[in-house]
Amino acid sequence: MSRNATTLAILRHHVAEVELTRSDPSVLHPIFNTFPLLCKSRPNLATLIVPSMAAWTPAALQAERQAGMHIRSVEKTLRIVMAHLLK
Repeated sequence: MSRNATTLAILRHHVAEVELTRSDPSVLHPIFNTFPLLCKSRPNLATLIVPSMAAWTPAALQAERQAGMHIRSVEKTLRIVMAHLLK
């Protein structure tokens, strides 16, 4: 496996881990908001970022008993980011 492929595999793992396990909305918002810029500056990473965003569920937030308002806010941010990426 080439060094670039190894790096991408590690990055894919970390992106999925951060998205799926973080339960603090104040951490998720900035992470999601950096994705459009990252996809624009590094288009080859879009194949890693977009599927991980599509797979995100609020399970970690619900497990930590976050208020519904916070969960909806993160979901809204995610929808806005996805819509921006579609443009």
